[in-house]
Amino acid sequence: MTSATNGTTNGQPDAHHHANGNVDPHDLWPAPGGPIPGADGPSPLGTAGFRMNHTMLRITDPEVSIPFYRDVLGFRRVMTLNNGPCTVYYMAYYYPDEKTGADIFKHMQQRDGLLELVHVHGSKGRKVENGNPPESFGFGHLGISCPDTVAAEERFKAHGVEIFKPLGIEFSTKRGMGVADDDNDDELTEGFRKVFSRMIMIRDPDGYFIEVVPYGAG
Repeated sequence: MTSATNGTTNGQPDAHHHANGNVDPHDLWPAPGGPIPGADGPSPLGTAGFRMNHTMLRITDPEVSIPFYRDVLGFRRVMTLNNGPCTVYYMAYYYPDEKTGADIFKHMQQRDGLLELVHVHGSKGRKVENGNPPESFGFGHLGISCPDTVAAEERFKAHGVEIFKPLGIEFSTKRGMGVADDDNDDELTEGFRKVFSRMIMIRDPDGYFIEVVPYGAG
């Protein structure tokens, strides 16, 4: 029997935990190679029902950003709220049983995958740090999957979207995405390079990266 709180099986530390409950460093630093399925057991009892509900990005011009996410990427607006100094826009992709934003709004706190765009009034024209070198180092990108990246890339071109990394481009020819320093990008595995070549990286109106990958790109 595995304990949900201390990472033990029949009183012995699990293979992926130290006796003190911390994650085994070998589990966090595997040798270069293919993906390793997660070996974590059930979530701790105190986190039952927790969800990855939303991600928040600050935007500087909703008149540009909302049409981009709605008309180019296909997000639908769930809710808009003026809080005084800022306005909040919640957006999402519909589930099969959802037809309008109101369908999501009724249970949005229990929903997965919401995007919260926040416009601080008066911030138009302000520089946004996207978290990627050389500007900064931190936040990386949003990730979207789709059934046909070739068609998606053509759609982005037709809408004048900035395509930072087109399909078929190897990592070594397109840096600045924060996954390797210039002096060690040749150490990237062949598997990652193949995945990288099958994805598209675009920028939203504020410069945030959005990764677009085909289904089954892992």
